[in-house]
Amino acid sequence: MAGGARRVACGLALLALALALACGPSTGAGDAGPAVAPGSSQAAAASAAQPAGSAPATAAPAAERLRVAWVSPSGGYLPLWVAQDEGIFRQRGLDAELTFTSGAQAVQALLAGEVDVAYTDGAAVVRAGLAGGDTVILGSTTNTFPFKLIAKPSLHRVEDLKGLKLGITRAGTTTDFAARYMLRQVGLAPDADVALIQAGGTPEMLDAIVAGGLDAGLMSEPYAILAVRQGYPQLLDLSTLGVEYPVTSIGVLRPLVDAHPAALAAFVGGLTDAIAWIRGHRAESIEVLSRFTQTDDQQTLSDTYDEYVPRYPRAPHATVASVVTILDAIRDVEPRAATANPADFVDDRFVRELDDSGYIKRLYGE
Repeated sequence: MAGGARRVACGLALLALALALACGPSTGAGDAGPAVAPGSSQAAAASAAQPAGSAPATAAPAAERLRVAWVSPSGGYLPLWVAQDEGIFRQRGLDAELTFTSGAQAVQALLAGEVDVAYTDGAAVVRAGLAGGDTVILGSTTNTFPFKLIAKPSLHRVEDLKGLKLGITRAGTTTDFAARYMLRQVGLAPDADVALIQAGGTPEMLDAIVAGGLDAGLMSEPYAILAVRQGYPQLLDLSTLGVEYPVTSIGVLRPLVDAHPAALAAFVGGLTDAIAWIRGHRAESIEVLSRFTQTDDQQTLSDTYDEYVPRYPRAPHATVASVVTILDAIRDVEPRAATANPADFVDDRFVRELDDSGYIKRLYGE
């Protein structure tokens, strides 16, 4: 019954290899930061002056390199895939080397200097900062929970999960955070009233529900769509909770912001351009989505596009309110969260530059 999800899962290994081959050799774990070529600021500024409603006809020479970790083959990462696949990063003079990994590993790699950007769950970036990691969020392209609570057919309400097993991907990920938040909203205690079980990935989560090993799980598209089509009910759309949360945040180490601003400006600008491109190129975006999620079900892909695209902000600001959500939720287990200043975890200078200059309005013909 979970054949669609298994098709997604089996392509991930090939996807990771393809990305590595496409993006060129790694600069190595010991590098202090991105490779910077002379004249990079001029190249980035020149490309930023052009509207990015479509991919460039001729790619500019790459003047900057950033190593970027991303963490989920879900629709939330479409802006990154489009910016890479359609040459938008290169139009801005950026050579982005993409690596697929898990959320926890992305932040660990960031702290170890193995990647320059962790495009991942904001809570992981904030937790690392609380622990002294000097991390900061530059922006976020999804600012609310994108998950659906999918359950076995005998369940009808979130409250029915008491005494049962709820699937998450891994401890410390966005699904873990969202599950705990959701359960508390209905008076259930995570771990005590509901067991949170690590499934590893969303395809495995769906397989476990089908096999009876889990009673429910938090899934994003395209997996939630596949599950519903196979007869598993959606008990809750977590985006309706109205929670501001940086699901796909741009996490970096603070020293990089001052050391290599042109590279980071090109990255943030490329994601902003990609969001505009996606809105105007449905068919092409669905093709990119198909390649990166390794699914060919056109209805599922179309539904995933329709689900995610309205959530992408035109200006992908990192917000203080989203950090407040994180700090409030973890203060019982992380005492440092109680005294932390939420604004210390946000630096949206690059998005503000695009926004204040009128560039984003011009992208949309305003």
